[in-house]
Amino acid sequence: MNSSFLRILVLASSVTFMSQMFSGCFSSVEGKYSDQTGMINLELQGGGKATLGAMGQAEPCTYTTDGDKVAITCHGETTTFTKQSDGSLAPPAGAMIGLLKKK
Repeated sequence: MNSSFLRILVLASSVTFMSQMFSGCFSSVEGKYSDQTGMINLELQGGGKATLGAMGQAEPCTYTTDGDKVAITCHGETTTFTKQSDGSLAPPAGAMIGLLKKK
């Protein structure tokens, strides 16, 4: 085998490995979520925009992410959820809202 072909093969393998590794680490939280009853709905959009709906009323909110933490701010109050391995968002202990599963 020629050494430049081997270098290209190693480089291509490395790039493929790194892109697969980082795609899992930086997967987006954007999407629609709801609780088990379907009464609480959350939509996370690009640019940190969010909409939280409860019992037919929707409120504009914002969100930020830091690792597996998703902080949602509505009316000046922030609740920090933890992204689970299945993509759902777990509320903090004692919260009045249940687990939000991605639709």
